[in-house]
Amino acid sequence: MKQLIDAGNGVYVDPAEVSAVMTEIQGCVCILLRGISQPLLVRCESGATADVLAQALTARINAVMADRYNGV
Repeated sequence: MKQLIDAGNGVYVDPAEVSAVMTEIQGCVCILLRGISQPLLVRCESGATADVLAQALTARINAVMADRYNGV
């Protein structure tokens, strides 16, 4: 079963489709998806910085992909 990552603001992402997670200058996180030319821009509303949100998303994506690879 696919695990989707809650990227915030009602955005759910399949980690297998993510090609990059980057921080943006204006407090947003840019999520690049395979096959989609327009990146998702997610604004951090929890008071954390965009850099912290990008690191958390990347860690969560890596954990889900490791689970998939290991058959969990």
